[in-house]
Amino acid sequence: MFTTRLIRKLIQIEFKVIRFNHYSTKISYFESIIAKETEIVTNQLVPEIKLHLITQNCRLYHAKADESELHEPFFAFFWAGGIALTRYMLDNPNLVKNKTCLDFGCGSGASSIAAMMCGAKKAVANDIDEVSLIAVNMNARLNDVKLETDSRNLINHPDSFNYDIIFLGDVFYDEEFAVQIIPWIQSLISADKRIIIGDPGRHAFNVFWISFDSTEAVPKIINGENAMDGQFPHMVQLSIKTADVPQYCGGSLLNDQWVLTAAHCFKKMISGRAYLGSVFWRAMPIKLKFKDVIIHPLYKNVNAHDIALVKLERSVNFTEYIKPVSLPSTSQTQSEEILYVPGFGETKNASQSMLYLRYVQMKEIPIEECSKEWEWKINESQLCAIGQAHFNHTTCRGDSGSGIIERAENNMTVLGIVSYGAPGCLGKPKVFTRVSSYLNFILSVTKIE
Repeated sequence: MFTTRLIRKLIQIEFKVIRFNHYSTKISYFESIIAKETEIVTNQLVPEIKLHLITQNCRLYHAKADESELHEPFFAFFWAGGIALTRYMLDNPNLVKNKTCLDFGCGSGASSIAAMMCGAKKAVANDIDEVSLIAVNMNARLNDVKLETDSRNLINHPDSFNYDIIFLGDVFYDEEFAVQIIPWIQSLISADKRIIIGDPGRHAFNVFWISFDSTEAVPKIINGENAMDGQFPHMVQLSIKTADVPQYCGGSLLNDQWVLTAAHCFKKMISGRAYLGSVFWRAMPIKLKFKDVIIHPLYKNVNAHDIALVKLERSVNFTEYIKPVSLPSTSQTQSEEILYVPGFGETKNASQSMLYLRYVQMKEIPIEECSKEWEWKINESQLCAIGQAHFNHTTCRGDSGSGIIERAENNMTVLGIVSYGAPGCLGKPKVFTRVSSYLNFILSVTKIE
């Protein structure tokens, strides 16, 4: 990483290795130390990639900072933002396919390695710590990929504009450094470069967060709460392969084989999978292919009939963590209760996107009030809701298809389906498809009694 303290340490390292006559000797020297002081492991969220990391089995994990030649070995840890970036890339290979990629502040180089595994034209691992780049090359060899490395400080450097995509993993570790890189990031965005950020919500990241149109948002509920296992056992996460980039939507389990969701999730669909049984997406025990998708016959766009039903390839067994949700009655009126919307959709906490289930509390508002906010007519087959803290607690990209739930003791009833909201997700009520208006469609397809 790029810190003044690290630069001082690097100067010390240079004095230590000045006795070497050749750079290749220096590389061999540090390769031997890295091999000795690290363990070759995979991360449970990214099992595809092997890395030299310091684990609890390693001496340095328990040693003091001055007990090794590896001063501040940031590269020997797989930080949260890097994990999110790498996982997101591996799940969305078309993002980087045939693209040139810069992995800024590369650390272990996992994001660069993932880019090459996904078919990138070129991936360059960049870090001013030359020892880090030695470790990156070792990691690249472990995974049978070829990377380029660059030890220059590329902040505001003209060469940083030569790439299609720039990865920024765990770079918002303090405000001083954030101040330096934000103008550079803005310049890259203005030059139509795609920026993909991975950060676990560090203070500096939250302080300097900017919603860039070209920034690759990694989705979640905005300003919600973490859900507990079994809190929303009807929740289904849908991963939809399309002709373009994958689509991710939520859904509500209606019985042992049918899932209720939004029609707009299935544009250009090729295939899909449903995930059930946990608040942690990667740990979901049930992963099933779609057998069929039934879109409402009158659906054209999100303004009306935005409802679909997904049939799973087989029936699921109900458990404490997998249970169906109830349908409302045809006479359902505006709810006065606190409503809940769970989802894996977008938040500014990019590194956790699509990993952990969150939920937001909302309240239904009259259709007339909603129509006034939107400045067009919201029809009776829709319902509108706002967050308990007005517009600042809401759903966002990736939450489409999730249900808005009314809870009464141990019973949960799905009143609506997330359909659309304002660009940027904040500022207007969220619009849902009203489930009670489509009971005939749901019952005729699913045969639920």
